[in-house]
Order: sequence, then structure tokens, then C-alpha cells
Amino acid sequence: MKFLLCLLICLIFCVNKLNAYCIYNHLDENAGTFWVRQQPLNADWNYFARFFREALAPGEKACCPYDVKSCVKPQTKEDIIFLTLRRTTGIMEYPPVVVNVPGGGWISMKGNDQPYEFTILVYNADGSPFDFEYKVDHQAGYL
Repeated sequence: MKFLLCLLICLIFCVNKLNAYCIYNHLDENAGTFWVRQQPLNADWNYFARFFREALAPGEKACCPYDVKSCVKPQTKEDIIFLTLRRTTGIMEYPPVVVNVPGGGWISMKGNDQPYEFTILVYNADGSPFDFEYKVDHQAGYL
């Protein structure tokens, strides 16, 4: 009985972690890290509670549950949030870009170590491609 209870608790915990938007750095090894900061639109008012990663390295991912108000204020997987992504390599820091993603979706960055040779793909929670907006914003990294 204790085993089944522990298994149930673990399953509930794992399912809650799947209710999130995620950012995946699928760049080639040594192709750069990403500084990631959630924009204030559709986020909680607390600057320090918003989603942030200093250096998301190749092969790493970071997620934020959409049912947490600081991740997605309306707490649904369909609501759109905006993230600032800034790629840094050992010798260069690229301009920050702002990308939108559904609260239950994910972003995947792919590419190599060549300057500007990387792609950003965005998906809905069901895995279908999301028609995202992408813009270079030199001020976005400071919000």
C-alpha cells in the first residue's frame, strides 16, 4: 500500500512538471549559451519572480509551469508569453531577440558555432508548430 501511495505521489509530481513552457538549447557543443528572461507581458508583477536563466548551455533545458502565476499570469497553456533570448559564444554576444510562446508550449534553438547560423522553433502544447513572432530588440535584455 505504501508503495502505491508513493508511486501515485511521484506521478502527480511528474505530471505537474509537464504543465510548463520549456526552452531547449539544442545548439552544437560549444556553440553558445542563452540568457533567457521572461518579458513583463502576461507575467506576475514581481520582476524577481519572472522566469530567468543566466546561461542555458547546449543540451540543457529550463521550464516554468504555466499553472504558476509568475510563469503565466492567467495560468493556462494557451496564453501567450514573451521571452528574451540572448545568445553568447566565447567571443561574441548577439543582440537579444524576443520570441512568443504558448504557456504550455516550448522553444527549441538549434544550430552550430557559426555566427547567426541557428534556428528557433516554437511549438504548441500538443506538439504542433506555433506561428511565433520574432524580433531583435536591443533594449529587451534590460527589462
